[in-house]
Amino acid sequence: MQHNICLEGERLRLIPLNESQIETIRVWRNQEDIRCWFCNQQIISAEQQRKWYQTYIKEDDNYIFIIQEKSSEKDIGMLSLYNFSEDKKEAEFGRLLIGEASAKGQHYGKEALDIICKYADSSMKLTKLVLEVFQDNQNAYSLYKKCGFSEVAEEKRNGRILVKMERQFYEGS
Repeated sequence: MQHNICLEGERLRLIPLNESQIETIRVWRNQEDIRCWFCNQQIISAEQQRKWYQTYIKEDDNYIFIIQEKSSEKDIGMLSLYNFSEDKKEAEFGRLLIGEASAKGQHYGKEALDIICKYADSSMKLTKLVLEVFQDNQNAYSLYKKCGFSEVAEEKRNGRILVKMERQFYEGS
């Protein structure tokens, strides 16, 4: 979904994904140290990425953000909010990745997640964000716990444990 939401934190800016950035996120997504944490671990071709983007812009419940360093205005990663449920006032969080090597290890993932959680709570008035993470992805699992997500269920997928987590928001928080 093409949107115009821009969010800022101390060091980061979350900006809408645009077509000129899809090759960059494809390259990030195809890196082995990133790809191994996705349910679909296949290498994505440029043509598949173009088709994915054409589908994305037609959707009405999928906000993809590029994570940008404010100081350099360099794109360093991405994240998404999607599968909105109006009646439950919840959405799914995912696709968080820091793709630029120079940005890894800088705790940008935590800042980006804090920014999107604040937006989901205060601006979107959601009551809950849900996500899935492989149990062996300790960096992401620990990050989600630090940011207030709790484990609610597990299932086996592709021979691994997939943990379902959620973060509750309360009106007026």
